[in-house]
Amino acid sequence: MNTQTAKMKKEYELNDIVHSTRKISVTLPNLVFYYCNYKTDNYNDISLRNYVDSLTYNQLRSSSTKRKIEFLAGRLLAKKALSDFGENVCLISIKKNHLPAWPEKYIGSISHSNGAAISIVARKSEYQGIGIDIESYMEDATTKEIEKKILTTDDFIFFKKTPLDKTIITLIFSAKESLFKALYPEAGHYFSFKAAKIELINFQKGLISLKLLTTLSPTLQKGSCFNGFFKLDTDHVYTCILNPKQKN
Repeated sequence: MNTQTAKMKKEYELNDIVHSTRKISVTLPNLVFYYCNYKTDNYNDISLRNYVDSLTYNQLRSSSTKRKIEFLAGRLLAKKALSDFGENVCLISIKKNHLPAWPEKYIGSISHSNGAAISIVARKSEYQGIGIDIESYMEDATTKEIEKKILTTDDFIFFKKTPLDKTIITLIFSAKESLFKALYPEAGHYFSFKAAKIELINFQKGLISLKLLTTLSPTLQKGSCFNGFFKLDTDHVYTCILNPKQKN
């Protein structure tokens, strides 16, 4: 099989799994954001084997079909985003801490939830960290339990005039997940949902800001604010939080 035939065969296999891929418009500079849907009907391990190195394949070999497809969809989007920067790389592998192994000059984030995946990539020269998250809307029955785990006293005050329905709770949950992804590489340790509060939400512009309520590291001090954006789709919420490099 020649190279062109092999490439066409791979693309055919991917079309059976990943579909509706599109680039999401982002107004901030040096960010590339992609979204796709994926399905499980026609998956087999040949698709995964064709797109990952042997080490990554062995790491995922015993995982569920759902996990393998999520991995493949997210990594393919990351590869597509990197190609927009002119980087022709193989799929992003897995580091020992289970984080994606991004190319040296880039930083990014990947998320997936119930048939949808997203990935965002940026130049490391511009951002210290970046986090994205996509979530299906929570069930009404679980929001009360979840809100106690993720909302601070300040959050309850912030939303005192806004019903804490499944849309709001899912949005807050997703934003704090994105914050964790954006800050964890710099913090170097886990921190809870209550380490930060919602500082601002602009539903018209899809903008959100969070403020740290505790110091996470010498460079991530209490009171630091981190901005981002969000989108409320029909079936999913997605959020992105940015940790830009400090300009000297």
